[in-house]
Amino acid sequence: MRKPAMTEKAKPVKLLTADLLKRPAQRVIVKCRVPDDFHDPDIAGSIFFVRRMKAGERGRYEMQFKNSKSGQLISGRAAEVRERLIIQTLCDREGNLLLGKDDLQQLKQMDSVLADLIVNKAQEVNQVSEEDLEELAGN
Repeated sequence: MRKPAMTEKAKPVKLLTADLLKRPAQRVIVKCRVPDDFHDPDIAGSIFFVRRMKAGERGRYEMQFKNSKSGQLISGRAAEVRERLIIQTLCDREGNLLLGKDDLQQLKQMDSVLADLIVNKAQEVNQVSEEDLEELAGN
């Protein structure tokens, strides 16, 4: 004999309060892995970490591409959207960033497939869409 379906109780509605909004966010760090069949055997199977940006970090990331006075896009930085996202999100297991602005030129020389892998994970973790990147790049 079948038991009657149990009905779930409705969950109480929670109100998002100012205190909750002002509470410091916990750092979210996501462990990722380069596929084992990656074309560079030194990199294949490697582990890397990507962190979620906090609101202020996201704002600073986005503002890197705009002139603070005019609000216009800075043309030279449009081509650096992906590299700058890597700098802002690639971290160690504790969430400490691995790269800084001084690494930007060297990142432009990295393998594009590896860059795509890291950028795609950073986009996923930070809910940055392709449209967001295109907008930052002025396209």
